[in-house]
Amino acid sequence: MSEQPAIVPVPERQPLDEHAAASVLAYAAEQRAKVDILASVLEDIAANGYPAPETGVLWETARDAHLARLADEQPPCRLTLLGAARALSWSSRLSPSSPN
Repeated sequence: MSEQPAIVPVPERQPLDEHAAASVLAYAAEQRAKVDILASVLEDIAANGYPAPETGVLWETARDAHLARLADEQPPCRLTLLGAARALSWSSRLSPSSPN
């Protein structure tokens, strides 16, 4: 005879506002789309076998292309006068004898 696990009371949940709920749903949809793509690739491999190595892309090439896309999306980092002053102030606190 199997024992039923004890029912653990679920703590009361904190409701999300409308914007937060929409953001969570959008994130869930993005993740589901990624998983669907992965599942379709795995199904293709199961049905047809591994693709030929010469038809693939080297991981280094894929990585470099992805990093280039990310660099294009990011606005250039500009050091403001205040940021420069903070950096100089911080660096002046570090003594050459302190361990890194």
